[in-house]
Amino acid sequence: MSGLVVRAATAADAAGIARVQIDGWRFAYRGLVPRRMLDTMDLTERTARWVELVAGGRVIPGGRDLVAVRDGEVCGFACTGPVRPQDGHPTDATGELYALYAAPRRIGTGVGRALLAEAVGLMRGDGHAAAVLWVFRGNARARRFYARAGWTPDGADQAMDALEAPQVRYRRDL
Repeated sequence: MSGLVVRAATAADAAGIARVQIDGWRFAYRGLVPRRMLDTMDLTERTARWVELVAGGRVIPGGRDLVAVRDGEVCGFACTGPVRPQDGHPTDATGELYALYAAPRRIGTGVGRALLAEAVGLMRGDGHAAAVLWVFRGNARARRFYARAGWTPDGADQAMDALEAPQVRYRRDL
């Protein structure tokens, strides 16, 4: 995609990341998660949280945040790092794609593919031999996206009470 730059996120990107996250959730998850959750997402609160996360305020050390920028605008983001404790073991050489979102108007333009390629490269560079990600069972678009990129369901699933939506885990070798 011409003019697209994928790079490490900075605190200056926090508002753009928050906007993509809120718009992405409202676009992709309507009907999958409680509407009240989508309707109450607050840009100011999310921006503050992203400032903290990008500055290193993660529960799991080693996380990385990427942004896709086109024409000076954050149009997508991805977050990677070591597999979370519930998805692996401390000695497991598995990474995790914690999040990947493209602004709804950028879906299908290559933003997601560019972010995913860079995220996979980061995890591979960090020494991970495989990676996992979680996706809502009912999110057919995302599931097709990941399947086309070589990810496959590995049989694990979970239901997060607050989200009221079952998720399936995908895995791929790096």
